Amino acid sequence: MSLPRVLLLTFLVTLLLSFLAHFADLKKAERLSMAPIFLVLSAASLRASFSWPVFLACCLILLALILYGIYGWNSLDERTDLPMTTLERDGLLSHFSVHVSPIYYLLLPIYLLFPTPATLQILQAAVLASSVIPLWKLGKHHGLSNLQQMFLCLLLLLYPAFSGGTAYDLHENCFLAPLLFWLFYGIARQNVPITALAAFLTLMVKEDAAVYTAVIALWLTVKTIYRPYSAAAPWTASVHQTL
Repeated sequence: MSLPRVLLLTFLVTLLLSFLAHFADLKKAERLSMAPIFLVLSAASLRASFSWPVFLACCLILLALILYGIYGWNSLDERTDLPMTTLERDGLLSHFSVHVSPIYYLLLPIYLLFPTPATLQILQAAVLASSVIPLWKLGKHHGLSNLQQMFLCLLLLLYPAFSGGTAYDLHENCFLAPLLFWLFYGIARQNVPITALAAFLTLMVKEDAAVYTAVIALWLTVKTIYRPYSAAAPWTASVHQTL
């Protein structure tokens, strides 16, 4: 067997055992079983084609699986699978007692595999960093050069008010920046599916996120109303340019 096949099979076994853990009390057995499975498959791969880099890589992966088997899964009986948090107020409560944020469920598949607070912190940073994708596409749409686009994205990532939120706690507002950039990109390209999806996901961030979509919709409405008159008279053209 080749190393890629070994890694793929190990990944699939991990997913299978994680799924079964929701229906049976496997506890440490479902975790510890991955290490010997990987050991057998990696031994077969090394026997077919031995190399020191592959051997060292297999040793590191085996060590990671052993550590995961011992420490990696929270199987405490008091798990409720509810969005419980101690970050919102002065005690343990449901996040939905403070804000309605269904957008968090987009992170659930990854959190199920790695249910630790560090996972949420990393995912929050990844969500924020993904803002550069629609921002880059916006810059390209408006004719910016690659260097200008790179500089613009770098400014966004280094802006303290943007990146500082990843230094502590967890907040649903991390979704707003990328989603609003996608919304502006969909509007700029006049792409209805992207615009509708970005607007819908923005509404899922929390109940007051509707203000963002409402203001953008109002801007589009005013822009549409004044556009037919922009060529009729000089004063209407100047008003349109101002808007």
